[in-house]
This record gives sequence, structure tokens and C-alpha cells, in this order.
Amino acid sequence: MKYTLVCVLPILCSLAHSDTLTVIEEFQAPCPRPWGLAWDGTHIWVSDDSLGRISMVDNAGTCIDSMEISVGNLRGMTFYQNSLWVISSTGSGFLFQIDTDNKTIIDTVDIQRCCPLWGVSFWNSKCYISYDGGYGSCMYEFDLMNGTRKKLCCAHPGALTTIRDVLWCVRMGRGDGAGRYVMPLTIEDEWSDEEWELRHDLGFFAMGITYDGHHIWLCDRNAGKIKKMEKMGAGDVNGDGIIDILDAVVAINIMLGTIEPTPDQVWLADMNGDGGVDILDVVEIIEEILG
Repeated sequence: MKYTLVCVLPILCSLAHSDTLTVIEEFQAPCPRPWGLAWDGTHIWVSDDSLGRISMVDNAGTCIDSMEISVGNLRGMTFYQNSLWVISSTGSGFLFQIDTDNKTIIDTVDIQRCCPLWGVSFWNSKCYISYDGGYGSCMYEFDLMNGTRKKLCCAHPGALTTIRDVLWCVRMGRGDGAGRYVMPLTIEDEWSDEEWELRHDLGFFAMGITYDGHHIWLCDRNAGKIKKMEKMGAGDVNGDGIIDILDAVVAINIMLGTIEPTPDQVWLADMNGDGGVDILDVVEIIEEILG
């Protein structure tokens, strides 16, 4: 059985190339060793790998609040069902569910993995945690409802986030490109694989990633900075690199059922991320065209 989160195929004009995401804003991280990022709908949260501290900052980098966790090596983070989920690479590795209002740990899951952990995100009610498998990073799929887990390997994911109901990662592995591009993942029954065509190159080494509904935010660990990236290609339904009336026409045809769209066309046309293409998505594309 195969669960395809995103499948990148030719879209009228080919997407079989990578492009570089441009930094449009950046600020200094509120801690000396930043790692994970998470977006709560209003603010960015940053974890520190050395202090055991999680900080909440605004879009300008001003620290609004912080909390301490009793263990260090805090890494990837994500918000899910009104809780902040944070992984720690201490010991066998832990996943903490945190109530940020009361600054308390609600639950703790022992990962039982004695190697460095990287990122965490949720998709389809399951938790995905990436880790260093020695030859490259791998990933676990956790079903927290029944306590089961499954090993997924070979995609070499580092930091994880969910972008419009699609699981994305910072590609790790080995070599000069490690940590320097982001891409979507395809989850299969026993393993995860990368979709190279929709790769976005970075000009720096990224350790943490989150998505605010419009932009990717990345943690540049080496520079100690949090960076906001330009928008990705939502709305560019025909894949020609610009959003214009041709994209609206394709979206309308998808909505009316006059063409059989590819999965990637649906993903690019689904502006509000509800899983389908309707008049609301067409309106958003037109608004994007009009500026």
C-alpha cells in the first residue's frame, strides 16, 4: 500500500528542475544553539540544543516568552492539536507534548533510539520523527493512539514540517548538499522516498523548518539566525514560473472536471489547503494575479 503525499510530474510546462529560495527577512536567534522551529499561528517558537530552552518570538525576532525543559538536546518541534511537540536527543530520545500556556509537559514518549534525532511533524494523525541512521538520516512513523511505530528509511530527511497537508523535509544524508535544500516526501508502506523535481535549493545549512501558511522559515544554525523565505509556487498551476490568467484557467477546468489533473496540479491549485479545488481557490489565484 502506498500513501503519496505529493507526486511531482510534468505540468504543462515541466517542473523538472530545482530553484533557489530567497531569504526575504532574517533575525538573530534568541539562543546560542538554535535548532527546531514551530509556528503556533501567530508566533515562532525556537528550541535550543544546549540550554533546554524553548523561546517564543515575534516576526522581528523579539523574544516574548520562554520556558525550560528539564532535559537538553532539544531539536525538532511542531504544533499539533493545540500542543507543542518537541523531541530531545538525550539518552534514548524523547518526544514531549507541552502545554505552552501553563508551561507544563503533558506527556512523554520514549523514542528508544540511541542515535541523534533531527525533526518531528504530524501527517494523517501520525507522528514522523527523523534520526541519524549512521549512513544517512532515516525516519520513524509513530501511531501514538496504539503505541506502534514503523521504520522508514532512505529519504534522508532532517528537519520536518507539513506544508498544505504535505510532509516536507530539509534533505540531509551525506555530501555537500546535505541540509541545503528542501523537498516534499512520498510515504510508502515500508519506506519514504524523495521527489527531486520540486526541490528548492538553499544558500545555507538549515537545521530547523516551519511554515506559517505563506512562507517557510528556516533555522540557519551556523549563522545563529532565523530566516523567512520567499513564497513557494502555490498558484502556479501550469508550472511556468509565474502566476497569471493561464493558471486561473487551469484551476477552473480542474474545478469543473473538464480535465484530469495530476496530483501536483491539484496541490498547486489548492490555495487554501483543504484538499480540493473549488471557486475559493480560483478567487485566491485571481487575487494573487491582481496583487
